[in-house]
Amino acid sequence: MFTGLIQDIGEVIDNIGTRDVILIIRSKKLKNKIQSGGSIAINGACQTITEISDELFKVFTTRETLSITNLSKLKKGDRVNLELPCTPNTFLDGHIVQGHIDDIAKIHSIENRSGSCLLEIMINDALADFIVEKGSIAIDGISLTINKIIDNNIVRISIIPTTFKETTLSLKKVGDIVNIETDILGKYILKRISSGIITKNGIIQEKLKLTKEYLIDNGY
Repeated sequence: MFTGLIQDIGEVIDNIGTRDVILIIRSKKLKNKIQSGGSIAINGACQTITEISDELFKVFTTRETLSITNLSKLKKGDRVNLELPCTPNTFLDGHIVQGHIDDIAKIHSIENRSGSCLLEIMINDALADFIVEKGSIAIDGISLTINKIIDNNIVRISIIPTTFKETTLSLKKVGDIVNIETDILGKYILKRISSGIITKNGIIQEKLKLTKEYLIDNGY
């Protein structure tokens, strides 16, 4: 599990392969913290470290991961957001991020504002139900808060100067592809409502009828 707080901007040293690939990445800040066999989030996608050599580490990225993330577009010299998994003693300063990318999205607009920026991304229809104003979202592994949703598909986010400076967002341009992970809590809530089942101690009690009265009785 991750928090969406980026710990280093890594540099892609090589991208080897065509179907499954081996990524070689340099990280100066994390070189004494990474472990072979351990996990690391690269642009928000959880990967397993297979080999370490001083500041360099390798990960084996499968076709499935490549098909749903922007890792397939990485080339030598590109910069990536890096985060190590959190521990039981970690402050959850961001939000719960699994490292399981839901989809990719395109940057719709970027408005620079003296070190910070106003970012808009265009999401696919499949993610619309998981996006709420003032809710959490991870973009390339960065924990962010949604300011506004425009026409159901444009998500607007204000980026503070620190986040803009210490992540790859300062390198992005309109049309770039970013990884998206929506809030895991929202996914479970939506699934329960959609299934229409109320359980107690794992036993199905009744089918849920979503009515105005039910919402009022349950504090909505």
